[in-house]
Amino acid sequence: MWLRLTSHAWKRDEDEVKSAKIILEEAQTAGTHGLYVVEPIPLHEEEGFTAIAFALPDILRQWGGRIREVSLDSACES
Repeated sequence: MWLRLTSHAWKRDEDEVKSAKIILEEAQTAGTHGLYVVEPIPLHEEEGFTAIAFALPDILRQWGGRIREVSLDSACES
């Protein structure tokens, strides 16, 4: 129920990957108007895999010397 009530705030497309790409593009074009500046990282396309990569350069500049762990989120459909 909560998902249905709040998804309008972040869901841009039924396809999850397309939705994520749209959100990243919005963040990239928002510039200083958004919460974070987003920098896309281009990836080589590999058949059978879908991936999105991006950096948050302002956060890295501010906290880079203190970061001890970086996380990777991965999901897969069976």
